[in-house]
Order: sequence, then structure tokens, then C-alpha cells
Amino acid sequence: MKNYKQANSIDINGTSYKKSVELFYLTICKKIGEEHSDESLDGKVTAEWAFELSEDTIVTIYDYKSKVSKCENTVWHIGGKGDHKLINKFIKELIGY
Repeated sequence: MKNYKQANSIDINGTSYKKSVELFYLTICKKIGEEHSDESLDGKVTAEWAFELSEDTIVTIYDYKSKVSKCENTVWHIGGKGDHKLINKFIKELIGY
């Protein structure tokens, strides 16, 4: 998978849910590395990655309101803003299509 630049925390503002994917935590880590941030202040997210795909496009992967630990989780939310084609390309690379 292509190496993407980690997004700055401020750039994540304004992203929104796009879809869910089914992957194991370790599979995600092998493809894109360890998560960029851990548990959110409100406890709704325990692991999150955020990448800048282009100057105007950000994609996030996170475990919103999961009932299991991140290591047991298999349903991950994809969020983003910007160019939907770039976001969809990233998702396809991530899930292996």
C-alpha cells in the first residue's frame, strides 16, 4: 500500500462518516502502521488513523463506539473530506480490492 502522509489533528475537523469496512486491527496495522491516536476524550474512539491524501483530502479510520477492544474489533469506520475518488481509492487499497 502506498505511504500516505499523516494528517495534522486540526485537518481532521470537518471529516464525516463515509462507510464501514470489516478488517482486523492487526491487518490495518500491517498495511498502514500503528494508529495515530488512541482513546478520544469522550471514549467513543479507541484507535484512529488520519491521512492527508492530497492538499484538500483527508481520510480517517476509527472504531466509533465499538463494544470490543480495538484488537478484537473487526468493524472500522472510514471518514473523510475532499476528493471522494481519492478516498474511495484509499479504501480499495486498504481492503485489498
